[in-house]
Amino acid sequence: MSEYPEANASQPPTEDEAALRQQVTHVSQPLSSASEWMKFLAVISVIAAIITLFSSLWYLLVVWLPVWLAVLLWKAASAVRSAWDSGNAGQLREALDRLRLYFKISGILALISLVFGLISLFVAVPYYG
Repeated sequence: MSEYPEANASQPPTEDEAALRQQVTHVSQPLSSASEWMKFLAVISVIAAIITLFSSLWYLLVVWLPVWLAVLLWKAASAVRSAWDSGNAGQLREALDRLRLYFKISGILALISLVFGLISLFVAVPYYG
């Protein structure tokens, strides 16, 4: 069961609910049109994680990160497509929440990579410079 509220399908929507669905459909359209690309990136991330795993067993400690990001991206793409199809605000909220987490984790990983890259640069320059 989703933590985001769903509309009651047994009753016809009120005028306010219909307006909300129309707004959700309108707002979610740009993300919905990108959902196939989001799923493509999720698949590519899983493939890259598998290749990384086979290159070294040490990467087993970190290979779950791109897989987790791929799952987040896939679920966000599915939720935004569903929100666009149904006009459900709860599904749009779920999609945006998953995208928020995806970008937060990606940003943290980018910062960690940058720090390690700079450390490597400063360590390597005295030896090879």
